[in-house]
Amino acid sequence: MSNLLRIGSALSVLTWLWAGSAQAQSGPETETEMDEVVVIGQKLATIPTDATTATKSSLALIDTPATVTVITRDLIDSQMAVNLQDVLRNASGVNQAGNNYGVGDFFQSRGLPVSYAYDGVYGGAGLGPDGYSPTRSLTNVERVEILQGANATVYGAGSAGGIINLIEKKPAFESAYGVELRAGSYDTYGATLDTTGPISDTLAFRFVGSVYREDGFRDLATDRNEAYGSITARFSETNRLTLSAAWLDDEVQVDSIGYPVRIFNTASTTPASIPAGEVEPGNLPNDPASNLQLTPDQIVQLAGSLAAG
Repeated sequence: MSNLLRIGSALSVLTWLWAGSAQAQSGPETETEMDEVVVIGQKLATIPTDATTATKSSLALIDTPATVTVITRDLIDSQMAVNLQDVLRNASGVNQAGNNYGVGDFFQSRGLPVSYAYDGVYGGAGLGPDGYSPTRSLTNVERVEILQGANATVYGAGSAGGIINLIEKKPAFESAYGVELRAGSYDTYGATLDTTGPISDTLAFRFVGSVYREDGFRDLATDRNEAYGSITARFSETNRLTLSAAWLDDEVQVDSIGYPVRIFNTASTTPASIPAGEVEPGNLPNDPASNLQLTPDQIVQLAGSLAAG
């Protein structure tokens, strides 16, 4: 009997506590003032929805019957990419197979070499790590589209790995301009000007200019000066004609073990094993069939530097 009394008392206490809690919760509500909360978001890059490289016409990526990767200018700027090697890290299946020690671009897609195009117009192919394929600038590039595999045959003769299509900046009928300055170690500096706007209701222009210089940590200087101009005539909303021109002055000091400049070794002389102090211009290899070769004056200068050193 005492156990029953104990259980009944415990239930009475729990009931009383629950009732008191319910009355406290049903009391009048109080309002609390909070400071204003502001959420700011930044969109680093737009997500591309269409491409022109695979079909040579604007088509939604989801409807494109080919493997196409699109890298927008927003993404290039947000990553502060300065060359094509930086940009193509965003493309799956595309890798750098060699760049002639900083002289040029040589990429592979799915293990095979690729070709290049500007706005769909054939712009050369990779010639292999021992050939010469110039470093392509991003100064006047709006976006990069990579078409991989045999679908690149839509552009005719080219490499089997695919094609890298550089879509260049076009004139706009709304005025805009941009200025970019660069500075860094090893005497690195540069400046870029990009301006566009209407000339009339049917004509628009664009000018992009850039200067860049760096000495590099091995004192091998790179100088690149560029200027791009274009004019667009708008006949209707769907019909436009764009004329463009480009000027590039590109100077790169080569640090290479292949032609045309070599890290000197006696085994490469003709005949072999001539000591550096006895090297004459005729002893240095300079293949006339190579994509690059030294001029006679450069051969004399190189032989003189080897003899002096």
